[in-house]
Amino acid sequence: MEAQFQPIRLILNAGQFTNENDETYIGYGFTAYRGTPEQELFSIEDLSVDPAEVQELIDLILDNDVSPAHFEDLIEDFCV
Repeated sequence: MEAQFQPIRLILNAGQFTNENDETYIGYGFTAYRGTPEQELFSIEDLSVDPAEVQELIDLILDNDVSPAHFEDLIEDFCV
């Protein structure tokens, strides 16, 4: 029996964080899921304070069918 392809679903997430000056801010990241029932594959918080930037990264991942094994490399490039 052939394994059925299960697409990855990426969700933009937000959280409240505190910087080194004790100021709070909203930071955005994403969580990746796959399967039925869904299993969390990867999650990262506080990539950017701009949700549009994180959404661009999500779109890049989805448009290019990037494997979760490469998410950390992509994020490293994103943060440079």
